[in-house]
Amino acid sequence: MKIGMPGAGAIAQAIARHTIRHGHEVVLSNSRGQTVVIDATNQFASLSPNPEIADLGDLTGSAYGSSLLPGARVVKAFNSLHAQFIAPDPRHEAGRQVLFLAGDDADAKHTVRDLTSEFGFAPVDLGTLREGGRLIQLGGPLSALHVLKQD
Repeated sequence: MKIGMPGAGAIAQAIARHTIRHGHEVVLSNSRGQTVVIDATNQFASLSPNPEIADLGDLTGSAYGSSLLPGARVVKAFNSLHAQFIAPDPRHEAGRQVLFLAGDDADAKHTVRDLTSEFGFAPVDLGTLREGGRLIQLGGPLSALHVLKQD
């Protein structure tokens, strides 16, 4: 089982040690802004059999997601791709799978760009969470657009 711990202080670390000792995985987070969070979520009001997009008003899905993680450096990525395009090697004979990303922290975006390039993706920075996030959020013009970049 994978256990998430909000916080990375002494208590969370102690619980994490117990969890790991018993064969489980642990994800620790903190509120000091040192953790880069890749937000791959999409905001659904309901799922199968009739999926509906949640109405967030003027908020983008990215803004909503980052509001739940105060202090985190959030980069929106992977949410516009179907899992079948993420799971296999993103390098193809015709090129690399394009990965759109957006964020407000330049260093965090650089980290995610480097990491996903290492995986084989061709990351494309769309700008801020508000503007770029709007393009790749569920229902946005780049949502579910699967393209390859020729190298």
